[in-house]
Amino acid sequence: PPGGVGRPEEFANRLRRVWKPFGALGRVYVAEEGTNAQMAVPTNVLDRFMECCQGLAELGEYMENGINVDPVPLTREEFGRAGELNGEPAPPFKNLHVRVRTQVVADGLDRPLDWQSAGYDMPPLEWHEKLKEARE
Repeated sequence: PPGGVGRPEEFANRLRRVWKPFGALGRVYVAEEGTNAQMAVPTNVLDRFMECCQGLAELGEYMENGINVDPVPLTREEFGRAGELNGEPAPPFKNLHVRVRTQVVADGLDRPLDWQSAGYDMPPLEWHEKLKEARE
């Protein structure tokens, strides 16, 4: 959001509290510049999860393209082997980790990027289509 996240530690605590009931898993980084997350959310609560995110002032209207959702949901079985641990299939996430960072993405720059002028944020479906086109 313009002006960033005023109190990242408080916001991180709030995310932990409001996302826990959804059974959301993944990695979330909160910094003064904003929030970045890679998550898995059960499809049966996804609509309510998205409504919850829209209701958070620090996210809400500032989430470009809403929430990027993979257009092909995974079954529980597929999720259980979507990642890798010690060379064996494993879930990509075991828990929800919400961490406060100096920057949401470790980019090596000495100051945060201006996310309001960051360029085009490609939705997942378009990303998959572009990958498919590149392979053809």
